[in-house]
Amino acid sequence: MPYIYQADLWCESCGERICRRLKTRGEAPATPEDETTYDSDDYPKPVMECSGDYPDHCAAGEACIEALELPSGRRIGALLSHELTTEGGKYVAEALTRGGEVAEFWADTFGHRSEDRRGTAPETIAEPKRWSRTRRQG
Repeated sequence: MPYIYQADLWCESCGERICRRLKTRGEAPATPEDETTYDSDDYPKPVMECSGDYPDHCAAGEACIEALELPSGRRIGALLSHELTTEGGKYVAEALTRGGEVAEFWADTFGHRSEDRRGTAPETIAEPKRWSRTRRQG
């Protein structure tokens, strides 16, 4: 489950790393399980996964514990979105027209959802084979 902290979204591993760091510094709330006692600006809060209007990646970026490695070797934060709204599909299709590795990753992951070039429904690929997930200790 992703976390929200200081207006950013973090993958579960990075969110938990932030919690551990804040606890070590003595900056954790007395009862972190009672989310009504603190603000997400001060301590990470878990958030429910839901469909989005664009793909979300962990705010840690290339330093993400669960970073994705693109074919070029570039690392990006773990993907947090697993489903997109109709607007999200349009966002991915528009990004694909501009090009780039991340847009290609989104298209492979979510399927190409433009006003379909072939007149058929897009294919969704859950785990693309050409994208690798790396894991950092932290």
